[in-house]
Amino acid sequence: MDVLPSVTRAIHQECALAVDNYSISSGKSEREIVPFALIDNGLRWHVRAFDRKSQEFRDFVITRIKNPVVLKGQPVAAHEMSNQ
Repeated sequence: MDVLPSVTRAIHQECALAVDNYSISSGKSEREIVPFALIDNGLRWHVRAFDRKSQEFRDFVITRIKNPVVLKGQPVAAHEMSNQ
């Protein structure tokens, strides 16, 4: 639950978010994401976001995100926005 306030703040303010993401296959990775939606697939909650590391839109499982930091003041490019 400590991750959700930062995610919703970044969505509301249309900012990027620095996170530690824990993947089952590749372990921990530091990422900058631009979140724009929360999704419940019936099993778990996801954040839909543009991932600056892979340069594509991805879903991130909320429970696998740690240490979120809202990156206020950092510009968000047009191709990172949800309408893309």
